[in-house]
Amino acid sequence: MLKSATPDQRDALLAKLREFFHVDGLLGNWDVIGLAKDNILVDAAGLPWRIDNGGSLRFRAMGGLKNADWNEIPDELFTLRDAAKNAQTSEIFGGMRLTEISRKIEGMDIAALQAPDEIKAMLDARWKNMNDVATKALDMEHDGWRDSYGESLCGHIFGLRKAGISADLPKELNQAVGDVMVKDENGKPWDDLRTTKAAAATPPADPYWPNILGAVKTLNNHAAKGDFSFTKTTVDAALQHKSALQKLAKGKGDSAKQAKHYLVQISHIEAGIADSQAKKPFTIPPLAAWAAPAKIPTKSTGSLIERLRDYIKANGGEYQAVTDWKASQAGVTGAESLAGFASAFS
Repeated sequence: MLKSATPDQRDALLAKLREFFHVDGLLGNWDVIGLAKDNILVDAAGLPWRIDNGGSLRFRAMGGLKNADWNEIPDELFTLRDAAKNAQTSEIFGGMRLTEISRKIEGMDIAALQAPDEIKAMLDARWKNMNDVATKALDMEHDGWRDSYGESLCGHIFGLRKAGISADLPKELNQAVGDVMVKDENGKPWDDLRTTKAAAATPPADPYWPNILGAVKTLNNHAAKGDFSFTKTTVDAALQHKSALQKLAKGKGDSAKQAKHYLVQISHIEAGIADSQAKKPFTIPPLAAWAAPAKIPTKSTGSLIERLRDYIKANGGEYQAVTDWKASQAGVTGAESLAGFASAFS
């Protein structure tokens, strides 16, 4: 078994197992190594055999369906090398570079592969996506980009396709002379880059806060001077809200919360009035306008920009080339600027 191999034997076995990693990726062979590295047997000639491929295609290792995790995007090319996603397989395949895998994919042909129609259609789609990423990875290697950048960018190609963002981009955009609307390849107006939601409404003016703030100011200002002769009309303008706020406070939701917030402040005002009438020094504590709690945004299903925003929030992005270039801009020559951008290359 693989787990009992000596260090020298292990290196040779790893090389042989890695030869067909791209096939594991295509098939989604999650349990190729086994929890205890017991899904690989080694024969007398030192050849490793994958003896349990039950975690391939639609099924998990224990027989359950993968459901939505069995799809057209073979991101197992990345997850099977990621210790955070699959500790067992990453121990074997984690040292592989995407460009190394891509060369294997380029030499792969599944045209003669036989499978039930539903499975064959899925495998064809997965192979196409694998081939697209392999081509991109090798193009970037040819152009001199460093491996880590190509790896990250290709991972995001899969991520954007899996999120459905890439598929929703039009294949072409056309605009007739004098027409302000662009149309897609089907002649349909296309404006999906912008949100389909209405602009956020301006919140209604707070009818309570200006009067309450005015009352607090006049009471504190006069108390600080020691004359206690506050402006009664200003204070009364705040107190007139008390009855309405008491009714709202019996309800539910933001209106009730707002009412309770301001009733506390009115109680401070009333205490200030009593102290002022008794000519006792006082200061009403700092107050603040009520603000509704921020609502946690739900995942957008709207425009491409919204969906791309959600994707980047969840998965990050590859900005190092731009970051390195920006860092090189402060007081440098053109040649040094170019060198800063070139740090993204090998």
